[in-house]
Amino acid sequence: MEAPHHDRRPCAHCGGAIAADATTCADCGRAYIPDPAHDDAATADSGATATDRIPPPLGTPSTLPPAEPLGGDRSPDVTAESRNWAVAAHASALAGVLLGGLPAFLGPLIIWLLRRDAHDPFATAHARHALNFNLSVIIYSIAAVVLSIVTLGLLLLVVVPLGLVAFVGYLVVTIRATLAASRGEDYRYPFTIPLVG
Repeated sequence: MEAPHHDRRPCAHCGGAIAADATTCADCGRAYIPDPAHDDAATADSGATATDRIPPPLGTPSTLPPAEPLGGDRSPDVTAESRNWAVAAHASALAGVLLGGLPAFLGPLIIWLLRRDAHDPFATAHARHALNFNLSVIIYSIAAVVLSIVTLGLLLLVVVPLGLVAFVGYLVVTIRATLAASRGEDYRYPFTIPLVG
């Protein structure tokens, strides 16, 4: 038989009601840990029942901490147009890779040339970072091919698996850069040679 409604305690994990004589939550199976802020004496004096103290389920807006930026510094004066150009710089590089790799630097190059003359420091910086990163990737790829040829293909045993990992890494950092640009944040690619200043 279930315990009366007034003899229940809140589960600190899921918010479910735990019977007074139970040691675990019937909903989530976690052990009951008494909360000193919600002892029974305080509720007896206030007239509140134990179910009045059950917190809302985890993940509800009232229990979530305030959101913080995920990336770098956010510039408050970045316009939507500037963010769109910055997003286009990263997205065009991603499209270039998916179209064959070599044209990946063309989109960021064009946007960098267009936006630096428009006095748009945010989009110019993002396009420059995307351009430098994609040029660096081309240099690293050429070096890997040359080393594979020089070692008569022996280095292919290392280059091919690392190339697959590098491709996935490329996709991840390019998507992260695109998302940072859309939020108006700065983003710096890893392993980038600063060729364009």
